[in-house]
Amino acid sequence: LNLLLGSFNLLPVPPLDGNLGITVVMSEPAALRFTEWTRGGQFGMFGLLIAWFLFDKLFNPIFLIGLRLLYPGMGYH
Repeated sequence: LNLLLGSFNLLPVPPLDGNLGITVVMSEPAALRFTEWTRGGQFGMFGLLIAWFLFDKLFNPIFLIGLRLLYPGMGYH
């Protein structure tokens, strides 16, 4: 459950925490523009809808990596 919630929260869409985490890989002017652009709040529901559909595609590989790290040699069928 922690892997599910943590990886969902780190998706780079507003209003999730990954929204600001993505600015680490941007230049400072680009990060400031991105932060100002997404801070308005109008992207909140749209961001959650994108995250919902995007996460459906991303969680299975994340889950398998976590499973293999916690239980080496075990498979998930």
